[in-house]
Amino acid sequence: EFRPDIIHAHYGLSGFTAILQHKTPVVITFHNGETATFMGNLISSVASLFAKHTIYVAQHIYDLCYFKPKRNYTIMPCGVNMDDCKVQDKETVRNELGMVSDKYYIIFGGAFDNLRKNYPLLRQAIALLDRKDIEVIEMQGLSREMITKYMCACDLFALPTKNECSPQAFK
Repeated sequence: EFRPDIIHAHYGLSGFTAILQHKTPVVITFHNGETATFMGNLISSVASLFAKHTIYVAQHIYDLCYFKPKRNYTIMPCGVNMDDCKVQDKETVRNELGMVSDKYYIIFGGAFDNLRKNYPLLRQAIALLDRKDIEVIEMQGLSREMITKYMCACDLFALPTKNECSPQAFK
């Protein structure tokens, strides 16, 4: 009985499933995982050709897709509401979070087990420093409010993502 006016699918593979029906227009938002493997890119790219509109959250995602719509697409980066990002005093926030003042803290932009975020590269870099006073904080599971607090409390934000989009990049 439910008949939506439009279907909005996040990620190309979900979009492919959505376009299999032909009654409701589909908008697909591509977030980058679609380009990670040959088959995922192929299926997602085909889906983009049949979507009513496609949104790419970055230009490089559009560029990496095998097939691209020539019209009815938008490059629209994911945004941050700056009103929600209140810069706070580093020591005050560290005290609030139970962090010590004689350590260096790095906030890692993702989950440790997400291979695209490349935590092993960060671990290797830290190992080269040969220091025991460095702690890495994983962003996975943190609310936006907590991420903002940790960003104020940490000394460094690390996002060593993988640029390769082949299956070999994830081994």
